[in-house]
Amino acid sequence: DNIQEVVNENVQKLDDLHHKVDILVNKEKKVNTSTAIGQEGESWVLKAIQEAFPNNSKIILVSGVGDISFTVENTNKRIMFEVKNYQRGTVKGSNKGSDIEKFFSDMQQTKLGDRYDAAVLVSLHCPVDRDTPSMYPMVHKESQIPYMYIDNARDNADSSTFFKCCVNVMMFMINHVDSNQDPEERKKTLEDALQKTIKLQTKYQEHRKWYNSGKKPLDEMKNDLDDMYLHLGGTPQTPRKTPEKRNQ
Repeated sequence: DNIQEVVNENVQKLDDLHHKVDILVNKEKKVNTSTAIGQEGESWVLKAIQEAFPNNSKIILVSGVGDISFTVENTNKRIMFEVKNYQRGTVKGSNKGSDIEKFFSDMQQTKLGDRYDAAVLVSLHCPVDRDTPSMYPMVHKESQIPYMYIDNARDNADSSTFFKCCVNVMMFMINHVDSNQDPEERKKTLEDALQKTIKLQTKYQEHRKWYNSGKKPLDEMKNDLDDMYLHLGGTPQTPRKTPEKRNQ
């Protein structure tokens, strides 16, 4: 009887051990799957930004403090991109809001040198925060760092043009936060430019979907967007075509 009790006790211990191992294995599978999904999203955003700024070699993946670091050409200004790949709900409503807290914490970190000059939280498939408009730049009160949320980034038909617009809006914000412009005047300038930019960006994405389906070219709309980028402090990446002179 004593021997049987010992055997039963050891069998129970083995069962418990197997159960714990199964839990650990399943957790690891979930983590690996989540990590793979996250990396896929980061790579998609990185590729889109690099295509938007093909001459900029300082657009890189980072870890620990954001996902992508964008250094503005010919400056030491850096923009942090944090990418979230949730399929439903909101970023704010996931993980008890810890993703939003980490976003604000990361943009103020100095682990990679100086802190970031601006930050963008990109959600690929869902809203970041239903109470905050997408692509509307704001300034973090404590740090005075400009930031912006992007909802449903994957829905954009032309991702490189979309992120070019986002970067230039952030460059505009960096320049005006650094300046001594009157806050009210700066707010009005921003709102006017932003309203026009979002309107043009929305039209462009709609027309781009038609174009991808075989509809008319978008050269005129592209030029309008480049004009707005220039107004926001950027440099148009697409050269305009100069009309050929006709022989008289």
